[in-house]
Amino acid sequence: MNSKKTVFALLCACSAWSASAQDYVFPEVKDHNKTVRELFEVKDYDLKHHFTIATGKGSYLVFEMERLSAWKGKEDFFRYTETILPVLAQYRDSLTRRPMSTKRLDIHIPVQNTPLISRFSEHMINSNLQALNDKETVALKMTLDTLRIVKKFEDRKIQGEQVPEHFQYTFFVKNLADVKELLADKSWLNHSAGLIDSVVTAYRKEWRSQDAWFHHLFVSYDPSRSTKKQLLVTRQLSEQNGVNTQDMISFSAGFGAGLVRNTICPTADIGLQLTFYSDHESTFFTRLSMNSFTRFEEQTGQRFKAYATTFVNAELGFGVNRSNTKLKPYSLSMGFGYKLLNKHQADRDPSLPRYLYRLFFNYDLGKGIVITPEFYSDFASKATTRGWGGLSVTFRLFE
Repeated sequence: MNSKKTVFALLCACSAWSASAQDYVFPEVKDHNKTVRELFEVKDYDLKHHFTIATGKGSYLVFEMERLSAWKGKEDFFRYTETILPVLAQYRDSLTRRPMSTKRLDIHIPVQNTPLISRFSEHMINSNLQALNDKETVALKMTLDTLRIVKKFEDRKIQGEQVPEHFQYTFFVKNLADVKELLADKSWLNHSAGLIDSVVTAYRKEWRSQDAWFHHLFVSYDPSRSTKKQLLVTRQLSEQNGVNTQDMISFSAGFGAGLVRNTICPTADIGLQLTFYSDHESTFFTRLSMNSFTRFEEQTGQRFKAYATTFVNAELGFGVNRSNTKLKPYSLSMGFGYKLLNKHQADRDPSLPRYLYRLFFNYDLGKGIVITPEFYSDFASKATTRGWGGLSVTFRLFE
């Protein structure tokens, strides 16, 4: 009898605990490794604007940010490089011992700029390499040391979501102990900050929306190169095995005039371009576009009726990469178009066949002017095939 009472009591206790547990909020399980990783490294796909600046001594800085609007001027660049000097002093002994090891120092600067959080690591991989000649043996260091600074700003609220904001400085140097000397070089700092500021200012003027998701900048400066190649500015998305992908998707629109059967007609053009290959000299792209020309026909009473004819086109072409300042910017593409049928018979141009096709070449003379030789035909199998050549000039409003 007692055992039955005990079992019953246990069941009642379990039932009561289960009821109370429904109101209990369990603590959140956090990934501590992820938290630390986010302190010292910004995700690559969040960083859209990259500046690689060589020091002229075999080392260089990669300065990156998520949006152009984060750049407030040269003063911020100086402020955050100077902020870390006490941290470098703290690690002075670690940076100077074992000169052949590979070292890395990560520093996080929070929104309030204090306290600074740092992490130091050291690796002895390939630290025993040596070069031997007739006179002496020299130790070899095959890798560069790394200093990475992540500066965190206040999150921005965009479309109801909190979006993080960062600067990321990454110094690649032969010896991490020399970074303090580099940061004390006011001339180099001023030149580097001025270079970033000039490029940011130029693209703020060129881009209608400086923080649009599709904007990317890759800027490279190396004083050891020839004068014309010291500064290279591209809008690439990636570079792998020498293959660059530049502004993968871009939109363009324009207007102009075309010669259609010995008649000058106003024209309009809109298109969506996909660039699938790019290097420092050339780009290859495909484009989907719509273009239209309007022919005016005189009717009785000195009235004119407008007939609009629209084509859907597919193009394939190549162009000179505008990052190469030695070459004139132009592109050449070949395309094929199909005439759309007007919904109402009365709106169809009576001088044109019902089905009409267009073969054309787009030659971009520069930024904004496109010359297009073209040929129209219905490609009928009968001997009465109608076809003619034409020429149009288009002024691109933007691209």
